[in-house]
Amino acid sequence: EETDGIQHAFLNDLIISPEYRRKGCASAALAALAKEARQHGCTEIRLYVSDDNDAAKALYQRCGYRLLRPFEGGAYLYRKII
Repeated sequence: EETDGIQHAFLNDLIISPEYRRKGCASAALAALAKEARQHGCTEIRLYVSDDNDAAKALYQRCGYRLLRPFEGGAYLYRKII
């Protein structure tokens, strides 16, 4: 997807089964996404996260995603420059 001349990938969902949580799987998936997105010419990744999903917000921040802007209804748009 292209916005303001920036080619970006958009992550719709990242769901890790309970038995694989806290084992680095989500971080590995995000790293693989970044590699794949770069190979397709993207320069950033964007995603939405719900206000009440503190674990996801912490994960994304640890992986280099930064808050771009909040949205009404309790969602936030994050992005990572890759």
